[in-house]
Amino acid sequence: MAIRVVQWSTGNVGRHALAGIDAHPELELVGLFVSNPDKVGRDAGELAGLGKTLGVSGTSDIDALLALKPDCIVHTAMADDRIFEALADLERFLAAGINVVSSRQPRRPVSRSSSMAWIPASPTMPCHWCSRA
Repeated sequence: MAIRVVQWSTGNVGRHALAGIDAHPELELVGLFVSNPDKVGRDAGELAGLGKTLGVSGTSDIDALLALKPDCIVHTAMADDRIFEALADLERFLAAGINVVSSRQPRRPVSRSSSMAWIPASPTMPCHWCSRA
């Protein structure tokens, strides 16, 4: 059974993540978050520059993406200017029981009372967030 994945963003890193998800036989792209209104409704393959359609359209509807109950969200959104909002997004995903793989590490420590635990990146694995529950 494939791992159901939602990709979170289509910027410089997100486009490459989409290509990797598409190329991996054990991953199934089920949703795509886009923050730019011009990207809503456009196919993930087009947004990633893959030269083919993937059958998944970009949306800015967070609730609809969470309702898909993906196994994992690949979070590659730039958070430099919205770190607290990005951390709130991560906590929301984890509270919904969704695993998160992120291309970024936090710029502030995660509190001991937080539901998140951060596993540092290695050369072969990006940052991975998991629930402490």
